[in-house]
Amino acid sequence: MLTAVGTAIFAMSPYGLDATQTSAPTSPRRLTVTVRVQEPEDLKVQEDDTIKAGQVIADRERERSRLTSQKQQLQLSLQRLKTSSITPPTPPRPVPVVKALPPVSFAEHQAAIEKAKAAIASVESEIDLKKQEIAYLSELPSLDPIILEHEQVKLKELKQSHTEAVRDYQLAVGKFQSAKEGRAYQEYQASVNAAQRVEQ
Repeated sequence: MLTAVGTAIFAMSPYGLDATQTSAPTSPRRLTVTVRVQEPEDLKVQEDDTIKAGQVIADRERERSRLTSQKQQLQLSLQRLKTSSITPPTPPRPVPVVKALPPVSFAEHQAAIEKAKAAIASVESEIDLKKQEIAYLSELPSLDPIILEHEQVKLKELKQSHTEAVRDYQLAVGKFQSAKEGRAYQEYQASVNAAQRVEQ
């Protein structure tokens, strides 16, 4: 049982904090006070103690001390963050200059193609003349067959030369196409290398 100064009388119960008036307002009041505490030492009064107005009945000093210390540490950390200056990052170094690809010229390949075309046209012209010659000789009545046979052999050789000229033309076109593709690949690799340097 706890008593207070004046007309209030307090009692302690282990079930909770409440105050219940049990007497008339003009007579001394009797209040039942229930306090829940974590540790017995948190209770600051004992039974039959006189309690004054505003007096602390229970206080968790350990928890208060711990929270106060934690609050101070957080305030110090916040203060350090406010006063600390952030070092700006080092600006990136300029991208090293790399020599550009030299200008490309396909004149040699184009000349080879034109030469192969001219060779084909020349052989085709010779074949046409040889056919006309054989047609003329075949109409002569007293011509030795050996001469006609000789001219037909020459026509066959011209046809073989024509086949070789066509192959040379196709080879020149293929080399020209390969050169263009090779140049396109070099330009692609140069762009990839430039992008990698920028990223690095």
